[in-house]
Amino acid sequence: MAENLFTLSFSWSLLQRINNQFLTFGTAVFYQLEKPFYLAQKSLHAVERVQDLEIKYSQAMANSGELEQLRLENQELKNILQNSDRPLTNSIISSTIISLSSPAIAVGEEDGVREGAPVVLRGNLLATISQLSRRSAHIDLLASQNSPVILAKTDSGSKGVIKGDGQRIILTEILPERKVAIGEKVLTLGQENLPPALLIGQVQENITRHSDSVQSFIVEPLVNFYESQMVEVYQ
Repeated sequence: MAENLFTLSFSWSLLQRINNQFLTFGTAVFYQLEKPFYLAQKSLHAVERVQDLEIKYSQAMANSGELEQLRLENQELKNILQNSDRPLTNSIISSTIISLSSPAIAVGEEDGVREGAPVVLRGNLLATISQLSRRSAHIDLLASQNSPVILAKTDSGSKGVIKGDGQRIILTEILPERKVAIGEKVLTLGQENLPPALLIGQVQENITRHSDSVQSFIVEPLVNFYESQMVEVYQ
């Protein structure tokens, strides 16, 4: 009887050791099997966190850009309103629509804009209205070949016309005997749709050829439409 009890006790102890070893081995195997899934899940959470941070960063940058745009527009509007050379006539203030192929402004027929009206910034003539839609207007910059001929004069009184060659603003039809100095200001002379004394730019270079019967000059504008946030349309 005692021998049988000893045998049973030994067998039970052996089974317990085997069971413990099996549990330990099984736990290790389960951990090794589970580890890739745990790491994958952890990596997925990390990726989602990074994506969430990227979205929040993009939103913050967008908000920052919008605030900077508003600041620039407010400063431009302040400059326009403080310009003492503004004529005492009706004008419409508009934001610019920047496009290299077809520059435009954000006002149109519904705002009372008319074709041929001058587009001005701080007394500088930038363009004229060429085509209207309900809420926007395409413009011809002074350097455009489609820009209308503009009567102009220099500080010294030399009279001529402004034309665009597609890239530059050209002051031409200046009589040969007239003296035009580099750096002279060029202003509108006054004609239909265009008031006098709007600044066009400064004489930059004499491009008159020996065979020409009149003098021609390149005029450098003092204000760049593509760097402007707001402009005025004179009525």
